[in-house]
Amino acid sequence: MNKRVRLFFANFEEVVCVILLTCIYFILLTHVILRYLFGRPIPWSEEVSRYFFVWVTFLGASVALKRRAHVTVEYFVSFLSVRWRAYLKLGIDLAVFAFLILVGRLGAELALKTYTIETAALGWPWTYVYGALPAGNFFMLIALGRFIWQDIGKIRQGQYDQLSSIVDESI
Repeated sequence: MNKRVRLFFANFEEVVCVILLTCIYFILLTHVILRYLFGRPIPWSEEVSRYFFVWVTFLGASVALKRRAHVTVEYFVSFLSVRWRAYLKLGIDLAVFAFLILVGRLGAELALKTYTIETAALGWPWTYVYGALPAGNFFMLIALGRFIWQDIGKIRQGQYDQLSSIVDESI
């Protein structure tokens, strides 16, 4: 597969977030210019921007998970041995994985139930907005599943300090 295509799919969430944030910027910029210079605001601009931001939020959560950038408090965990930290980290990842499955399933049900309800300005089905939750969870499950698979392999090999988010002793 072409290197650019692989890079695109490896960073798909980031690409979509950049596109959506750029759209939000230009939609709101155009809205402000039309409102204050010409007295003709765009009636749907705030709604579209809000819905795009919802998508950026859930896809951005996936990006943060993929980069292991979510905030963690590891004070008490630092008192454990590296081996027990590895087991605890794997257990937490498995619990988060199960939670994401549950929330994703419930989010998909909500998105499907709201297909017949339309948004105020655009008349879009609310499914387009609520679909951000299961979509974001899908990408988070892929990233977290990959981390869990790698970490199980490292634990089996005894490489407890090689896991994806183990705190270094010197910190």
